Amino acid sequence: MTDEIVLSTADEIANQLQETSPGPREKINLMVEYAGVDFVNRMMEETLEICNLGGMLVDNGTRRRTLGGIFFFLAKQQMTDEVRRKVFPPLYPPKERRPGSDKPQTPPPPSLPELIWEEREELLKVLLSESGAAQSNKVTLTGRPQRVDNRKDHVTFRITEDGKQPAMPRGVPRVLAGLGSTPYTIYAAPKQWKKVEAALSVPDDVLIIEGTCAYDPRIPGIAVYASTLTTRALQRERFAEQKQINISE
Repeated sequence: MTDEIVLSTADEIANQLQETSPGPREKINLMVEYAGVDFVNRMMEETLEICNLGGMLVDNGTRRRTLGGIFFFLAKQQMTDEVRRKVFPPLYPPKERRPGSDKPQTPPPPSLPELIWEEREELLKVLLSESGAAQSNKVTLTGRPQRVDNRKDHVTFRITEDGKQPAMPRGVPRVLAGLGSTPYTIYAAPKQWKKVEAALSVPDDVLIIEGTCAYDPRIPGIAVYASTLTTRALQRERFAEQKQINISE
């Protein structure tokens, strides 16, 4: 990757995040250099999606994260350990012990067993009898429908995952190749569809679906009952308008 591509991409992302300080802009530069343009663009898209859903609170819950705060939080969670050390190096080096000053070491706690993905059914047999209660159900999908069934009372279409493994946070099992892809049946209101139909005439635009999901025993896959529909292009336009309003204020 050339220096020109790194700098131009980093500047574009930093400007979208309204980051003007040298420190955050340098971290974005390092992120583009070591994690790649595709990774940084995907983090930007996820940041905008979370922003449109109402934002993200800081750890103590006292305020919402800034746009840049959401971006760095997502990126730090999803980048590899090697890239994380380069972009977010530790503030202080490990302390060196003085010779002869070692104190008796407390034995480490016993290590927890690892999850063996192929044996997860045995684990779930126990968990099924002690399941908690979900208080909310929300899913976000992105993609393009191939065919749409447009009725008077609702719009229906199907999209299927391409099977590619996304970057996952540490501790989340990585889905093994060959497990297949998941089909989703989306049910939306005609009024929702009218807002995005024209935008989807652009081949490069992508639909963003938010809603509630449920297993449908009669139709293979997952049913999604859409609460909102938008596209990435419409999302960028909305963000640009909001940014202009903030500048004018």
